[in-house]
Amino acid sequence: MNSDELLSLLVSDDPYKYDRILTLSPPLPPGGRRPMSLRDRAAQFAPFAALSGYDEMITEAARRVSQKPSLSPEQQDLLDRKLALLTERAESGEEPTVTVRFFEPDPLKDGGQILTFSGSLRRIDSFHRCLIFRDGPKSACEREIPLSQILDMQSGLFFDLED
Repeated sequence: MNSDELLSLLVSDDPYKYDRILTLSPPLPPGGRRPMSLRDRAAQFAPFAALSGYDEMITEAARRVSQKPSLSPEQQDLLDRKLALLTERAESGEEPTVTVRFFEPDPLKDGGQILTFSGSLRRIDSFHRCLIFRDGPKSACEREIPLSQILDMQSGLFFDLED
């Protein structure tokens, strides 16, 4: 229906004229171009963000961290004995395989996460108070774990200590 037919329908006395108007498709814009789809119209405004960084802030706030567990005096004593045995072995040139469960503080929030790492203990740095591991066999890369963050250590060397 063109605009002249629509105008004549509106001025007529037909009681159902508005019902007919509601079922009509919208007229095409001048030049015969099709109207833009709702998806394309919405995409025009997508780059606009009134609060830049808001989504990242919400995601960061929702990210969960845990608190560092505290060790009992018995657990701390066992950990100290394991460390003494590892120090003795590392000073004699051995590189024992050790699995360390430790707390890694989160750089952005109060708290962190508990991680487990296994590797060949290269040496114990008593000045910086950390264990230094090789990342793999014959690897030049190293991984440092601070002694203050260690929660537990496992190795074949510790069988006599854990009884």
